[in-house]
Amino acid sequence: MSILGKETTVSQASKGGGDSSIRKLQDKPIVPDCNLRYPAPRPKKLEFIAAFLYHRHATIPSSILNGKPTSKNMGVSFFRMNPSAKLPVLQNGSHIIYHSLDIIQYLERVTISLNGGGDTISDEVMLWMQQIEAWNPKLFTLSHIPEKSRLFVSRFVRRVVIARMAEAPDLASVYHVKLRDAYETEEKLKDPDIIKQSEEKLVRLLDEAEKQLEETKYLAGEEFTLADSMFIPVLVRLMLLNLEEYISGRPSLLEYYKLVQQRSSYKVVIGRYFSGWRKYRTLLKTICFLCIRSMFRKY
Repeated sequence: MSILGKETTVSQASKGGGDSSIRKLQDKPIVPDCNLRYPAPRPKKLEFIAAFLYHRHATIPSSILNGKPTSKNMGVSFFRMNPSAKLPVLQNGSHIIYHSLDIIQYLERVTISLNGGGDTISDEVMLWMQQIEAWNPKLFTLSHIPEKSRLFVSRFVRRVVIARMAEAPDLASVYHVKLRDAYETEEKLKDPDIIKQSEEKLVRLLDEAEKQLEETKYLAGEEFTLADSMFIPVLVRLMLLNLEEYISGRPSLLEYYKLVQQRSSYKVVIGRYFSGWRKYRTLLKTICFLCIRSMFRKY
């Protein structure tokens, strides 16, 4: 089984021990798309998968946590497998799965099968996961990033695409679609109505969460579930974009966010890289990485 990369063993990390050979995950670097890397968290779908693995007591592949914006998802070999270059992608033999919810459900079935049974994802949890997945943070995120920084990263991404196009002329038409998508994204960012629609969808999601959290400790009841694993990166994204008012203006949501920050899964998947001063270190590494590659034209 692989989520894009080098081989690593997925082992039980629960206190009670357990089966130490759940499966082998090939950790071919899960690398975020650059236009979502600065200064926001890694694309939220990658956080979903990392949170799922931790929730199921599996060792999280290090590149999920440490992925740099190298744009390897635009590499020739990756494009032949997945022309959309979207992340995450899970490959298990001839089976390739692109959508985060499908990946989570697949991994859920695998872990249940290997552990001889267990609880499956409930309908209520799945409804929340679908609702969270339905909000695409891309335009909202980019619209809250300083224009100079956003355009710098956008140019870098386009140059990466052009460089890969030159390496693989047979994939030129596919890379051209990606290039056109980059330009279309820039045009969409100029349309305030499109940005407003994305914001309104986010507000509805947060309002629904606030309403639920007034009654229960977590999104789907009194127990932490995969729905919470998917929702936390949304809140972290808002905090890193200095949009705390989306959370602080909702008392139950604010208390919930304080609560989940104390969980070990939060500290491992997110806190280690984006809490306090660490977010500046992560941002600085990203800026240096992009500047050096741009300076030496290493696209």
